[in-house]
Order: sequence, then structure tokens, then C-alpha cells
Amino acid sequence: TSRADTSQSSVSGRASASRGNALRYGAMVRAQLARHKPSGMGVRGTVMVSFGIDADGEIRYLKVSESSGSAALDNAALAVVRKSAPFGQPPVDMTPKQLAYVIPFYFR
Repeated sequence: TSRADTSQSSVSGRASASRGNALRYGAMVRAQLARHKPSGMGVRGTVMVSFGIDADGEIRYLKVSESSGSAALDNAALAVVRKSAPFGQPPVDMTPKQLAYVIPFYFR
């Protein structure tokens, strides 16, 4: 099984969503990912996945930012994000930085 965590980027510059709105939306994203968590298929490793969400809740970009060394695990982690989308419309005042996630998937 895997566990997904997220970290929110700090925001500078223009006005952004309140910290509470950003945290609530991030928690919803993590919960949606957890519902689609992949099996490790007997392989162990950690995959870091980076993705952004657009104003419609769709994936703006998606990539493996740190490979596990196993193409199967890397692809399984990417598939979780794809299966989880769309994530629902974020609060209108969330910036692209607040909608950028780096999620570690732990396969044990």
C-alpha cells in the first residue's frame, strides 16, 4: 500500500486564498488521492510526484519529480493522480502556487 502526503508552497506576491481555504482544499486533494492509492505489487520504494491543478480542478501538469527506480511504481503513482482527477473546483482566490503539490507515494 502507499501513503500520500502533500506540502503547500508558500505564497508571495498577489493576494491568495486564506490559509484555511488552501489547507481545506489540500486535505480534500489528499483524501481523493488516498481513495485511489495503488498497490506496491510486492515492490518497495518511494515516488515523488509533482502536479498542479487548474481553476476547473483538472490536472494542469503531472510528472515524477523523484523516481523510485522502478518504472512500475513510478507509473502506478502517476496513475493515482490521473484517476483522482478532477479534484473539484478550488476556491477562486487560490493561486497557481497554492495549487501545486509534491506528493510522496510510499510503497511498502
